[in-house]
Amino acid sequence: MYNQPIEGPRSPRSETTAPGANDLPSKLPIGPVSLHPVTMNDAVEWALAALEVNRVQYTFTANVDHLVQLGSNPELKDAYARADLAVADGQALFWLGRLLGQKLPQKIAGVDLFHAICSQSSQQSIRLFMLGGRDSRSIDAGRTLTRMYPSLRIVGRYTGIVPVDASSGDITALIAASKANLIAVFLGCPAQELWISRNAASLPPGLYLGLGGTVDMLSGAVRRAPRRLQVLGLEWLFRLAQEPGRLWRRYLVRDLKFLPLAMKLIWLRLRQAGEKNQLIRRFTRRS
Repeated sequence: MYNQPIEGPRSPRSETTAPGANDLPSKLPIGPVSLHPVTMNDAVEWALAALEVNRVQYTFTANVDHLVQLGSNPELKDAYARADLAVADGQALFWLGRLLGQKLPQKIAGVDLFHAICSQSSQQSIRLFMLGGRDSRSIDAGRTLTRMYPSLRIVGRYTGIVPVDASSGDITALIAASKANLIAVFLGCPAQELWISRNAASLPPGLYLGLGGTVDMLSGAVRRAPRRLQVLGLEWLFRLAQEPGRLWRRYLVRDLKFLPLAMKLIWLRLRQAGEKNQLIRRFTRRS
């Protein structure tokens, strides 16, 4: 297990003004979560600016499983509400947003966002710290990233137990010593969101990305669904086929709660639209 900073030359940390709420459009509510209506280019541009800022910022990528958990986890909901950037990761969530009248421009998968940020390492100093995931997979993922993005500097890694309900002083010290400005957190939901949110006040400056199973895909241990299945919203089925023993409860039990939740939200939307139309007709007749 490698749990020490990776030494190497470091660039001075910028002290520029933090990108804030004014740099992003207002979040749009989709049931228990609110998401930024941004394109991939918008998200990458914001993230690259955030890398140059001397404060903690964090990004979450919501999918159906997150939405289901948000309905019963107030702390997770609060963490999402305070995220500097929150986007729709998952075709079903993107479709639901559109059905509810929320104009999300596109789905932004966490793994795609991560690749898009890392691809800019030849133009901008990106110092990556990898937190979480199995030790062997973290190492393999690091090799993949180094091969794909030679200018990307992996400055540290931690793959031990990450305590969500206790102090993370040792981990925080490792991140600080590494001088990372991009911290990829591979703990899965809700552990990664709660860990970042609970420790935000004491974390070293940087952009923290909640990326869940991205480390497994980067390592090659798990294959990503073909593009056609992603567009059809069937990426979950491809994942389930690869890891049925680990994922059956998530996809076939817990996430089924998404269906009644989505139906309720759509029904409320239709009812509100009907009431609005009635008011318009009444006003028109009186005029």
